[in-house]
Amino acid sequence: MSRCKDLSEFDKGQIVMARRLDQSISKTAALVGCSQSAVVSIYQKWSMEGTVVNRRPPRVMGRAQRRTDSRVERRLARVIRSNRRATVAQTAEEVNAGSDRKLLKFADDTTVIGLIQDGDESAYRQEIEQLAAWCSRNNLELNTLKTVEMIVDFRRNTPALPPLTIMNSTVPTVASFRFLGTTISQDLKWDTHIDATIKKAQQRLYFLRQLRKFNLPQELLIHFYSAVIESVLCTSITVWFGSATKSDMRRLQRMAGV
Repeated sequence: MSRCKDLSEFDKGQIVMARRLDQSISKTAALVGCSQSAVVSIYQKWSMEGTVVNRRPPRVMGRAQRRTDSRVERRLARVIRSNRRATVAQTAEEVNAGSDRKLLKFADDTTVIGLIQDGDESAYRQEIEQLAAWCSRNNLELNTLKTVEMIVDFRRNTPALPPLTIMNSTVPTVASFRFLGTTISQDLKWDTHIDATIKKAQQRLYFLRQLRKFNLPQELLIHFYSAVIESVLCTSITVWFGSATKSDMRRLQRMAGV
């Protein structure tokens, strides 16, 4: 059962909507997949504050701090205008020079794929080291706490491989992981992803059924289905649907034909 702090904002919205539709606490907890205490806590918070979004306490910013922030922004604009061909690292270095404010850069997920032949991992591990060095040179930091390694090996006798290490941190090996919203398994089958997709769509289907009870126009129901349910079923469907089993296809078609 998920705890209150582990629930997404959509799950919290589901709880509020279900409770407002007079759904019982136990049924709401079963629908979202969380504990009954989490349902009570989230709905009480919404009732008192009118929101279930976690908000940080407001920061008190003085005039001096606002002026400093605006100076950094103007300096960044001047640096970019003066040399539009500069790399991100060069721009950051020039902006940070002689300033007590630092320009921080954030990047999205990064994936490294390596082909290991005859048990030789040297090229793969060298690529990882070069990536870590490149991030360090460009003022980027790899988050090793969120880094995982998945090994795809179809041999009968799989040898034990030494753990991967990045910046003195051991990277855990997993059997599956989510990549751009799609769950990839080390056996390259899509059962895990399809199960998660159908479960997510079924949770949202509950609200479509509730809206039907209020006799909403058919056009609005179709819009709701397309935006909230069909979008979940069709995410990266060109990647995995052709490799799905017949039983999984029937399950998906039943969901799509609702």
